[in-house]
Amino acid sequence: MEKSGPELYASFAECDRVSIVTDGPYDPQRNRIHVFIRLARQAMAALRFNFTDSSRAVDYWVYLLKQESPHRYKHCRIPALWAASAELCMEFETRAREAGTSKDE
Repeated sequence: MEKSGPELYASFAECDRVSIVTDGPYDPQRNRIHVFIRLARQAMAALRFNFTDSSRAVDYWVYLLKQESPHRYKHCRIPALWAASAELCMEFETRAREAGTSKDE
């Protein structure tokens, strides 16, 4: 995938701990990390996963990305985190519709 501008990445450190990172301290996406964390927590809540430690919700969201979108996972990181997350949300919505459990029904 060609990079179209600043983006967030998920990086897997030792022991599979997830870090949400940018291209550097002056990357404009750096100020949006908190937005991604909030949206990842909301996604996990929508999937009915509840965590007392909110950082675990973000970790599990990224693990879902890694599991469900293996083509995006390269060398201990997932690039284009916004796009990967949007695609996974659309996939989950499709599955819910197919199963007849969509929120629209």
